[in-house]
Amino acid sequence: MIERRSKDIFMAMWSYFVAVPSAKTKRDLPRKLYVQVKNLKYQCPFCDTFFKKIHGVISCDGCPIDGDCIYGKKLYTRWVDAKTDAARGRAAREMLEAGLRWEPRS
Repeated sequence: MIERRSKDIFMAMWSYFVAVPSAKTKRDLPRKLYVQVKNLKYQCPFCDTFFKKIHGVISCDGCPIDGDCIYGKKLYTRWVDAKTDAARGRAAREMLEAGLRWEPRS
């Protein structure tokens, strides 16, 4: 997937989670968006674009949320572990802001 497309899907996904903090999983996305996400690596457009595993070593070089995803303990994990809609909304906003700060090369 090209970087511009991965950002577009990422932004749509996390914009939804900000707007609907009661959504707890990616299956809660609107059907049309979930269909775009469900078969991506880890159901993440950035993982689908940047994730590489070479000789058992994981690299997400170039990913705007590298280290803050399922392999890190920060942004994505905070969203998954959130116990309230308010906490989930804050975590989703942080993911969205990480995507906003990044400019794709292609």
